[in-house]
Amino acid sequence: MANDGHVALLKQGVAAWNAWRDENPDTRPDLREADLREANLIEADLRGANLIEANSSRRTSAGRTSSRRTSRLPRWWVRTFRTLTSPAVASTAYPRGV
Repeated sequence: MANDGHVALLKQGVAAWNAWRDENPDTRPDLREADLREANLIEADLRGANLIEANSSRRTSAGRTSSRRTSRLPRWWVRTFRTLTSPAVASTAYPRGV
C-alpha cells in the first residue's frame, strides 16, 4: 500500500511535491497501488519512487482508458512506467519479502 502522506502531497501539485523532494532527497516515495488518476504528474520528480501497480490511467464515462492525447502523463513516462511495473521486471527489481 502507498504511503498516504506521499499520495496526499503529490495530489497537492507539482510545485509542492518537487519542493518536498528537494528537501528530502534520500526518501524513496512509496506510491505502490496508489490511485493517481487525478494527480497532475507532468514535471513531477518521481525518480526512485515505488510505482508498482499505481493507477495513472484515466477512464472515460464509457469505461475506456483515455487516449494518449488526453492523458496528463508524457508518453515516455507511460512507456517507462509500464516497463518497470511489468511482472518480469518488477519481480527482479523488487523481490518478494523485501
